[in-house]
Amino acid sequence: MKKLDNRLQLVADLVDRDRVLADIGTDHAYLPVALVKQGLIPSAIASDLRAGPLAHAKEAVEAAGLQEQIQLRLSDGLDKILPHEADCITMAGMGGILITQLIERAPWLRDPEKSLVLQPMTDAPLLRFFLAKNGFELLTERATFDKKHNYTVMKAVYSGVVWEPTPLQAMVGKLNEPLGEAERRFIQKEQASLLKQSKGLSAAGNETESVRLTALYNDLSQVLNGGIQ
Repeated sequence: MKKLDNRLQLVADLVDRDRVLADIGTDHAYLPVALVKQGLIPSAIASDLRAGPLAHAKEAVEAAGLQEQIQLRLSDGLDKILPHEADCITMAGMGGILITQLIERAPWLRDPEKSLVLQPMTDAPLLRFFLAKNGFELLTERATFDKKHNYTVMKAVYSGVVWEPTPLQAMVGKLNEPLGEAERRFIQKEQASLLKQSKGLSAAGNETESVRLTALYNDLSQVLNGGIQ
């Protein structure tokens, strides 16, 4: 069995135990294979939009001898997955905007009994904002790094409570609860991006937006120093 890298291991750590998993965009099915093989979940659906990755997933499932426990499904997001078929849904290795679109297309996820474990490669603030505005509660969020890349993984459930996060809340989520070294590095990466954008906007004459991003940069500095919770 292939050992999970830091990114997928963090996703695995947040998956509900003893629940049926639907791994969306499964690629090689490393995540469901590892979880079922270790006895952490009873079964899973490994789905992907493309036939090529699904063929790789089939090889991994068969190599692990888990054909009875892991179903393979060609599906665009959750389109081919029924509400009663999965309890915990993982979406990892895709952009935050795409994740929001897939959640929107599956209204049955608005169920407190379902949990979402999400690992956006981009647009994490947009994803957090979407979750808050659509009644999903962010339960926890952790970060990790693998080689030169930093990743964040968030776990959410539907609560029905709609609220509007501040720009800082959308940027940080629950990464500061608690703030570990990986979370610190992730926030510092966000700061570097903000600083670059702010300088570019200032050079282009858009001082208003540049000042806004600089203020957010400073707020993140306070988070790193324990000044904003």
